[in-house]
Amino acid sequence: MSFQKNNMRLAEQLSRLASLTELDGGSIWTIKAYRNAASVIENLDIPISNVLDFTVLQGIGKGLSKKIKECLTLGYISDLVALELIYPIEALSMTVVPGIGPKTAFKYYNSGIKNFEELV
Repeated sequence: MSFQKNNMRLAEQLSRLASLTELDGGSIWTIKAYRNAASVIENLDIPISNVLDFTVLQGIGKGLSKKIKECLTLGYISDLVALELIYPIEALSMTVVPGIGPKTAFKYYNSGIKNFEELV
């Protein structure tokens, strides 16, 4: 269903935001909130655009609600765009390997291994 694709796109943006916030030294609670929101949205059985008040979803407060609205309205989350300008997104492809989180991926990236294919 197409709504699942839209829900997945938003969930992926929130997951990337969590990873890049972690790299940027953000609060563990903020990172957990982004990851939780991504999981909740990914598992919704209705289109996220049909939800009138995002704060009714488990673990989503006013701040996250604003980010979701921004993404649905503009197609992107401005905080994510800002972090993607600092941290090359291709490095996150290495995080599919168990045991490699965002910080380790960027350590590899800075040492010359630029993506998952080069890591393998």
